[in-house]
Amino acid sequence: MPSFVKKKFPKHTTAMMALYSFVLNLSSVIGVWLALPLTYSIGVPHTLAFWLIFSILTLMLYFPEIRNNRISRVKIRHKHTKSLMREIGAWKITIFMGLQGFLAYSTLAWLPAIIAQKGYGLEYGTKVLLYSQFVCVPVAFFGPLLLGVLREKHKSLYMAFLCSLYVVGYLCVLLGESQWTIYITIVCIGAPMGGVFGLALLFISQKSSSVMVATKLSAMVQGFGYLIAASGPFVIGLLHDHFESYIYGIIMVLCVAVALNITGILAHRTKMIG
Repeated sequence: MPSFVKKKFPKHTTAMMALYSFVLNLSSVIGVWLALPLTYSIGVPHTLAFWLIFSILTLMLYFPEIRNNRISRVKIRHKHTKSLMREIGAWKITIFMGLQGFLAYSTLAWLPAIIAQKGYGLEYGTKVLLYSQFVCVPVAFFGPLLLGVLREKHKSLYMAFLCSLYVVGYLCVLLGESQWTIYITIVCIGAPMGGVFGLALLFISQKSSSVMVATKLSAMVQGFGYLIAASGPFVIGLLHDHFESYIYGIIMVLCVAVALNITGILAHRTKMIG
């Protein structure tokens, strides 16, 4: 998507990435909203199978792309360029993508269970996650747009504020027990979940010097980034099984949130790649 936007909408990068991020986060709201009722009514195996409906629908929508020979047509050969693996800027964006995904995936996987362990129940914990997704949807849309109109000196402040909300949110999860702290958690975790992901995708388009570089950078950032992200729920699960508590997992998430703030500023200050 970042390379597609770079090619088709070079003058409207922020608007298109905002729209893409908005639709993606809206879809996650629907997923969270349906997950628990489906699990209770048809069980976990059938709930997992239920998502095949959307996979099949996606294939149907993509079928015209296959019919016009887009996949099989001869690709234009480009001149050999320096490997992005040697670009420090590319790694900054990759790590930023990975850390934000680490936090988002960990939240989606474990926040309901963590809230439930505080005595509120799993259903209430799922509602907390759902409400946080409602917060993330408008931020996902307006965040990239806001970054596009802010002055350069204010962009770093906006990014720092957005990433810092993760720290505040998980401090509330770690230390808070009252419903007021849960309300703060909903806002402080939901906002960066929506906004930071859009920024990571925006960096891919904005920091690439050409469509070809954007394609390679997108593959690198999302390939390595999601490997980092996928480890989040797994590591938290291991820590919980070993210590029989979520405290150490939350502390780890807090450390990742601080690192996200640092890498976000570094990624934003990265010069044009390629």
